[in-house]
Amino acid sequence: MQSLATMPLFTSPVAENPAMHEVMRRYHSRHKAPGQCGSANVQYVAAPLPVVWSLVRRFDRPQDYKRFLKGCRLRSGDGRVGSVREVTLVSGLPAGTSTERLDALDDERHVISFSVVGGDHRLINYQSTTSLHEGGGGEGTVVVESKEAAEKGYSLGENIDTSSISSTQRDE
Repeated sequence: MQSLATMPLFTSPVAENPAMHEVMRRYHSRHKAPGQCGSANVQYVAAPLPVVWSLVRRFDRPQDYKRFLKGCRLRSGDGRVGSVREVTLVSGLPAGTSTERLDALDDERHVISFSVVGGDHRLINYQSTTSLHEGGGGEGTVVVESKEAAEKGYSLGENIDTSSISSTQRDE
């Protein structure tokens, strides 16, 4: 299977997509309080959504599509919500490991979210949410990754709207 990190990107924007805008509003657009910051990255991948999702949804294999990760092992759980992983970063970065908890995994809406819960880095109160959307007439995928962080002493609060995710997707 080809790594998502090596798949070619689209060079032109994808047409407006109302479903994508709803997911952006629900999962990627949050009010920032004092001490909080956030960013979003959008990438167009020249591969069908089911292929890209099969890689991105694997909480135990983020190195398959993130070049700065060397490896990963599950510390607890089986890859479902509540699982905890330890990722090893490639050398040259200002950290060696990150410990992360899977907060949401929605196979229907193609959304995955995790929080950093430890590691030898400066990330405190950090959460990442990735959503996938059909693009390029069904031949490509729009990948949206948003990240939020809060300074030490501040909280991110409840960042993800999990009301529409079934209890089996939220439970450990």
